[in-house]
Amino acid sequence: MIKGDMDAETVPYWEYSNEETEDKIYVYSDMVFLEEGKEYLFFLNENGAYLSPATVMEVDENGVVIPPWNMKIESELQARSDESLPVSLEDYLAEVQKNLE
Repeated sequence: MIKGDMDAETVPYWEYSNEETEDKIYVYSDMVFLEEGKEYLFFLNENGAYLSPATVMEVDENGVVIPPWNMKIESELQARSDESLPVSLEDYLAEVQKNLE
């Protein structure tokens, strides 16, 4: 948690579903559906909903995330790439925190 109730043990949030009902089918582009046992970084609004599907990033076993291109950290290496490059979760959160101040 980088903002909000830093002592919270849990953070309630609204999660999209990939379930279908008889009368409704929703298709979400680029949606990451959370899987139990995996670690994620995501950004929520004050109501606990994702800011966008693109703001949900899986953290791999090495503590690395691949931010979407519009949320990437601007580094010299990143500036030369058309795609978002992997970055350590620690470095990414430090950059986000710096921009919140």
